[in-house]
Amino acid sequence: MIRTLVAVVVGVLIGGVLVAAIEALSMRAFPVPVGFDAANPASVRELMLQIPLGALILVLLAWSVGAFGGGWTGARIAPRSYLLVGLIVGLALWCAGLVTLILVPHPLWFWFPALLLPIPFALLGARIARPRPA
Repeated sequence: MIRTLVAVVVGVLIGGVLVAAIEALSMRAFPVPVGFDAANPASVRELMLQIPLGALILVLLAWSVGAFGGGWTGARIAPRSYLLVGLIVGLALWCAGLVTLILVPHPLWFWFPALLLPIPFALLGARIARPRPA
């Protein structure tokens, strides 16, 4: 039980780190305009109307890779409950994505893949990491 809990916590943390790292690289590839004020909701809305498609695709990639890596890591820590760990890690990252979608306006088309990808990718990572019978 403790091992499973640790696996979930570490999986979510690793997933979050992967998301942050890829999104940081995305920010370098697609920098925000000079003078952008993240604390100003109108400025955020305006930016999201102008955001390049490539930047949004990189965000989807970040969320997918983060979920995969988090599910994989969690399953390696708790191999006996790899599917449960993968599911919980995926749900946690899905919730984080949902909060982001609610707080930061995104194009409507973006919602579908953003909410569809994290759980399957976390489960895929967990499944790949699962122990193989000898």
